[in-house]
Amino acid sequence: MASLEEEAHGSAGSGGMATAVRPADRTDSRLPPSHADLLASVPNLIAYYDRDQVCRYANDAYLDFIDRSAGDAVGCSMRSLLGDEVHDGVLPYVEGALAGEKQVFDRRTRLRNGALAHKLVDYSPRFDGSGRVLGIVVSISDVTPLRDLMERSRRREAQLEQSLAERNEANAWLKLAELIAGVGHWTVSLPDYKVTWSDEIYRIYGLSPETYRPDVESSIGFYHPDDRRRVQAAIAQAARDGTPFDVSLRLVREDGEVRHVRSRGLATRRPDGRPTSIFGVFVDVTEQREAEITLRRANDRLDELAHIDGLTGVANRRRYDDALDREWRSALRTGRPLSVAIVDVDHFKAYNDTYGHQAGDNCLRALASVLLSVTRRPYDLLARLDGEEFVYLLPATDAEGAVAMAERARAEIEALMFDHSGNPDGGRRVSVSIGVATCTPDRSRPARTAQTLMSSADKMLYLAKRAGRNRVASVPRLRLLQRA
Repeated sequence: MASLEEEAHGSAGSGGMATAVRPADRTDSRLPPSHADLLASVPNLIAYYDRDQVCRYANDAYLDFIDRSAGDAVGCSMRSLLGDEVHDGVLPYVEGALAGEKQVFDRRTRLRNGALAHKLVDYSPRFDGSGRVLGIVVSISDVTPLRDLMERSRRREAQLEQSLAERNEANAWLKLAELIAGVGHWTVSLPDYKVTWSDEIYRIYGLSPETYRPDVESSIGFYHPDDRRRVQAAIAQAARDGTPFDVSLRLVREDGEVRHVRSRGLATRRPDGRPTSIFGVFVDVTEQREAEITLRRANDRLDELAHIDGLTGVANRRRYDDALDREWRSALRTGRPLSVAIVDVDHFKAYNDTYGHQAGDNCLRALASVLLSVTRRPYDLLARLDGEEFVYLLPATDAEGAVAMAERARAEIEALMFDHSGNPDGGRRVSVSIGVATCTPDRSRPARTAQTLMSSADKMLYLAKRAGRNRVASVPRLRLLQRA
């Protein structure tokens, strides 16, 4: 299966000539089954449209929302899937994302049952290694419960403030309890620090009023040790000068379950201004917190997928470029050498022509697995640059070490003994040529950059091919190759 970019623009397949398309213009966007399964289970609506606004992927939630099957949706335009009216409404955001700028906006949607839903829409541009926008990752989350909660909270807070201003202390507590049904409330009288809880507080704590009588010290003891000091300081400040507080805390119940709660409090005062008690509301926000964590993990996973080559599972060009820039700057600071080794499969177009593109894809997966197994250190990186071309990034590695590793990789590929009738230079077997370059970055030589290092490795790869393929070429080995 061709990549999303290739389907949209007719680029050459993985077996095309290396000069047909620049490596930065070739990005495989397919999702391995495990990744597609992960996105299918995410509650967010997730889809991917290429830069021609053609749908290339949609998870189950998105398909259900637009009432389409995967077969009906993939390959269709955004306008046909959303309809003219909705598409016209989001078109400015689509154009902004295609221009390379992330778009986040709210939309109200009428559901099939007639209810009004609030959606938070995220259009994130996806780039290739050269910075060109390949398409848009669409993520839509339902924020209706949160918006409703915020609106109810706003109304309740307005009512609470009005009630506190107009009524005496006892009537205010009663009104507050009625207004915040389902939300626990508590009081701490001053100066004796006597604590009173509502039934909802006992439920959130997992306690019973028949077996537990609250006091400031023991109730604070149920909080996570890292949170106790904050709530102690908040209550002490409120008791001292009446300062309101709003704190988020982790409550550890007797059964070991951790609940996330939010406690808000303010002081009631005598006519002379001195606090007489502290009144507070207590809300269990565990479900909301867990939903936020799930969404954050899903977004992190999407970001990870954006840096993985869909065909081989190794790093893609985007991740390699980021790593090369980072390691170059690190080498500038430490004065350590940095090496790269570009690996090219010999006569791979002939392999595709002879055995077919599916066999070519299977071959690239097998070669990537072998090349990855040669790495010895966690910070060594293997990436697929383009088609049949891979690259090693080897921090803190001198020329001798880089050549030794490249030679191991070449020998391991040769040992696979994969048939390749179109490769006379490799004994009619699959083989690779590797160009190696090493340098130590130096601020006194600004002309020496990460790109010149890559250019040197590319020249060495050319020399390896010219000398007969199935070999490693580097500056120290150049004379030997020329004699060969």
